[in-house]
Amino acid sequence: MFVEKPLTLSHKECAGLIAITKKIPSSGIMTGNKFLYSPALRALKGFIVKNGIKIESISSRWLKSCPPLRAGIFFDICYHHIYLFDYLFGRQFTKLEKFAINSKDGIAVTGVVILGYGRTACSIEATYNNHFDFFDHTIRVETDRGVFIIKEKERKISVALDSRSSSSPLSFEYSEDRERCVEEELKAYHAWLLGTGAPEFGPEEDYRIIKSLS
Repeated sequence: MFVEKPLTLSHKECAGLIAITKKIPSSGIMTGNKFLYSPALRALKGFIVKNGIKIESISSRWLKSCPPLRAGIFFDICYHHIYLFDYLFGRQFTKLEKFAINSKDGIAVTGVVILGYGRTACSIEATYNNHFDFFDHTIRVETDRGVFIIKEKERKISVALDSRSSSSPLSFEYSEDRERCVEEELKAYHAWLLGTGAPEFGPEEDYRIIKSLS
């Protein structure tokens, strides 16, 4: 079974699905989170690891021009970035706090999530905007070697090291020529179905995030 994020909207349902896969050997779940398969973000992660770069903080802003979805801003948008922050850090968050700034019909439409990685604090700001056609999806990765800026435009992701933020001789820039993340995600799913690869991100990780957001 392939489930695009989030796996469920409650940790109880998530635990139930995981229990089924453990009882039936032939069953399994692969959860989707397209940004984790973005070639641009994969290239950034490889560059960070290769050069021994230390991430000092990550902050993101996602303004989505659409009506509120039933899942709400935390499960629809912030969920993406929590996974992404864990991926870039190479470890799971140690603390999560969420704050609903605005809501409509019981659904959070603007929210802030603060993630702790030990003493390192990161922030996610996300909101639905149905009043004008404006889209902003930007992530700042603050490191000891400069600031990496991640942007999404027309469903393509680009990453660049802001040379003004550091005197480091390092340089990095990667721009996707088309929307590659979903394509790479489905390739990984296909490989899993054929038995030639294992899911890189399993439902146990979803359970931890969903429980923290619930």
